[in-house]
Amino acid sequence: MSVDYLELWKEICFQVKRHKYDAEKEFQIVAENIFEKLGWKQYLGEISKPTIPVGASNAMIPDLVINKDNVNAYVVELKRVGVEISDRNIEQLKSYMRQLKLKFGVIIGNSIQIFYESDKDKTALKVCEADFKETNSLGPKIIEQLSKFEYSEEKLENFCIGQLKKKINEADIKNKIDFLCSDAGIKYIKELLSIEYPSEVVDQLIIDVKTNECTCADPDLGPYPKPINPRAPQNIPLEWLRKPSELIQDWIKRVVPKLLSGGYISDNEIRKLHDKQYSKDTFDIAYPLLCDRQAEAIDEKGHYRYWRNWRLQNYYVCSQWWKDSQYIYQEKINAWMSRLYETKNKA
Repeated sequence: MSVDYLELWKEICFQVKRHKYDAEKEFQIVAENIFEKLGWKQYLGEISKPTIPVGASNAMIPDLVINKDNVNAYVVELKRVGVEISDRNIEQLKSYMRQLKLKFGVIIGNSIQIFYESDKDKTALKVCEADFKETNSLGPKIIEQLSKFEYSEEKLENFCIGQLKKKINEADIKNKIDFLCSDAGIKYIKELLSIEYPSEVVDQLIIDVKTNECTCADPDLGPYPKPINPRAPQNIPLEWLRKPSELIQDWIKRVVPKLLSGGYISDNEIRKLHDKQYSKDTFDIAYPLLCDRQAEAIDEKGHYRYWRNWRLQNYYVCSQWWKDSQYIYQEKINAWMSRLYETKNKA
């Protein structure tokens, strides 16, 4: 059966709001009608209000129990919409779940909540909640899982497990964001930046993760001039050119191995690329492009100025390419590649 759960969710939201101030006994009728719309039938005994014996002389009566093919599927606790769902309501639902030996429980009040108890944990946890708002995207998904048209224990359990994993991931993301927004997090970010950028640059940064701003601590430096994107040389293969939005570091890692494997970088050029002044003149960087030993890849303050986890054959490659100088680098790299291309083709 094809059901428009978004449209059905809108209708349920309308009914819940319409009976917002009803007493719980009156809201019971509204809830029964909601489950009728979800396909369950009272005349078939699929929507019931059974008495559960507790001990010799006591009994519990849940608001609703939904069953399919004479097997209980989940229990429902109802709360008047105008009143907040309390811890007591939640504990009441959990006790019904225990007595009926059910994995699933539902609370309906000012929101709809699903609880799930796995075979492993033996503790009922709230896996999701949706306020009765037509725009709530989770609402249609919840009522789809609870409908007779779609219900199976396996499907509902998979839905609950998926929602729990999502909650865990969201909590993990929040914890990481909270850390990065803290003083310790800002310190951590600067330590990471110091791997790729000179410490004197990183020390000047004022980082505000919350506002997504990164400014210079020295006002005398002033704003950087607007860069001009250099024109690409016409005599080199298009695949060598920098791609739109490609970082200089990524461009270097992509194109230099092509030049070396294609025979464009000679042994003599390799020797020159080990020279600090040659690299400064050729690329406008502060370190030799290549070095041979790990000890040479670290400056006097212990900061790596070369990639640790990526090499060009046996050579360490300089990682210090500043974003604000990207167009200067691009122009110089283009000129260098053009010269290598012409030299090889003339030979």
